[in-house]
Formats: sequence, C-alpha cells, structure tokens
Amino acid sequence: MSHRCLFLIAALLTNISTGFTQTLGDIARAERARREVLARRATSDMPAKDVPATVVGREALIKEALRVSGAKRQLERVLETSLPTIANGPVPKGVSAQEYRRLVNDTFDAEHLMPAMEKSVSNAVNEKTLIDIVRWYRSPLGEKIATTEANVNDPDAAARLQHFTSTLESNPPTANRQQLIEGISATTPGISRSFRDFEKTFRTQASESITQDAALWYLFAYDSLSEAELSAYLTFLKSPSVTAFNNSIWNALDATFGDAAQHFGQKLADKKR
Repeated sequence: MSHRCLFLIAALLTNISTGFTQTLGDIARAERARREVLARRATSDMPAKDVPATVVGREALIKEALRVSGAKRQLERVLETSLPTIANGPVPKGVSAQEYRRLVNDTFDAEHLMPAMEKSVSNAVNEKTLIDIVRWYRSPLGEKIATTEANVNDPDAAARLQHFTSTLESNPPTANRQQLIEGISATTPGISRSFRDFEKTFRTQASESITQDAALWYLFAYDSLSEAELSAYLTFLKSPSVTAFNNSIWNALDATFGDAAQHFGQKLADKKR
C-alpha cells in the first residue's frame, strides 16, 4: 500500500514558506473526509492470507507495516524532493538563510517524524489490521505491486512514460482494465504522489485536463499488472483492514505535520526575537 502524501506534504511544506496562513491539518482532514466517503462505498473484503507475519511485538509490527506498505519509503522520498525547494525559498525577515535552512531540515527530517507517525498509527489500529497489511504485502502479488509502485520513481520512468503514451493508440487498454484502474485510483492513495513529477511529461496537448492526465498516469504505472492482478489489488484496497490502515496514516500525517509545523513556527519566532 502506498499513501497519497505528495499532494498533502507538498501543500503542507508550501504553507511553511507562506507564514502558516492555513492550519496544516486542514488539508489532511479534507482529504481524509473524501476518503471516508469512498470507504463507505466499498462493499468487498479480502481475507488475510495464511502467511506468518514473523515480526515480534507491536512496535516491530507497526514499523514493518509502514515499511512493506511503502508508507515510510514514500514519506522519505517526498521529503527528499520537497525540502530543498522549501529550504532554499524565501527567508522570513529576522532569520538568516543558513539558520532557516537548518530549521527546515531539522524539523522535517524523516527520522524525526517517523516515531510520531508510528505512535499515532499504533493508537488507531488493532493488531489484526497490521498483520493483514504485512501478510498481504509479503505475498507474491503484494511484493510485485510494491515493486511496481516503487518503479515509477526510477530515473528512466519519464522515458518509459513517453514510450507508453506513444503506444496507446495502437494498443489501447480494454474497457475492463480502464474500469479497474479507475477503481484503484479512486480507492488507493497510491502512486499519485508521483503524478506531479511527470505532469509536464505526459501533457501532450494544452487542452488536456488533469483528470485525463491522471488516468493516463495510472494506466502507465500499473501497465505491468494483469487484469486479474489489478482486480485482486482493488479487492484488497477495499478491505476493512486497508481502510482502517489508510485512515490511520492520514490521521498520523495530520498530527505529525501539524505538530512539526507548530514547532517550526515557534522556532522561527524564537529566532526572530
């Protein structure tokens, strides 16, 4: 599982450089509300596979769930790509550029944020939910999908995307595949975090809409999966365990980034004084 945190984190970090004119948690809460509407539409469930979790203790189980689901990896990547832009952006009056960059990098360091996220998730989900997540992502299909979603960040992804786009006219997706992709894009917080990175690459006409671009992006990202695999993935994404886990992640992002933003604002105020 992955988490739609590019849009959330980019917006949160942008607010840092604009004097915190918004409550950072508002963005997470708005997205979570949207996801709750989608979750109520989910009607299918997928039983946990009979695969040992092989992790000892709740703390280890939480760390493993965040790791195998891709949540930790994606958080680290988004911070790596977003923080330099913020750190090198406009500097508030009364603070040196060097000190501002240090504060941004220290406050929003992934290793500093992860314990708070882990604690928030731990308070929100039961052990069965965590085991279901770990078991599924350790299954052959779960591992394949995790690899597929990670591959959209490869250095050659832009070139692969251009090639994929050029073949669509001669090899269009089936109606069933399109329907499955639409279901995944509406249900999972998935790889849309990388969508912005490639928006200009696959925007071939100025009149194309973001919705069309997003549909193309998802078709590209999951091109290596069969329709049967996509169907199984969608069933998993609609399961109660995934819904609970995803919601716990959004709550964790809300709390973690909200607290970090407050600490950052306080540190800036202290420096100005």
